[in-house]
Amino acid sequence: MKCLEIKPSKLAGEVNIPPSKSMAHRAIICAFLADGKSEIDNVELSEDIMSTCHAVMSLGGRIDFLESSVPNRKKLVVYGNGTVTVKNGKINCGESGTTARFIMPVSRLTEDTVTIDGKGKLVSRPFSVFFLYLTPAI
Repeated sequence: MKCLEIKPSKLAGEVNIPPSKSMAHRAIICAFLADGKSEIDNVELSEDIMSTCHAVMSLGGRIDFLESSVPNRKKLVVYGNGTVTVKNGKINCGESGTTARFIMPVSRLTEDTVTIDGKGKLVSRPFSVFFLYLTPAI
């Protein structure tokens, strides 16, 4: 039987911690709703994060995509003015449930019509709770 001997020693090197997709969604939405310029660094541009970025831009936000100091990541510069101005009334959330769930209430900050759409399994996921709160009372 082979044995492994572990000897105490100093550690050296770097650990590249994966960014939180969940936190990136929230930071992008908050930055869009804030007044002024916000910088969000160490963002991995997954399809879900890009869906949130496109949704924000459809509602009048502006996002600059810059290189991050972290390899293979981006820095997002989000410009918000505290209002929603619909630029594109049809928002495709792709397959991102987080994007859909966050953007539905944000889209109601304007009286303009906004259609939230998606693809894949997103369109069969439960969103009925939003209809209770986002549909005007009759």
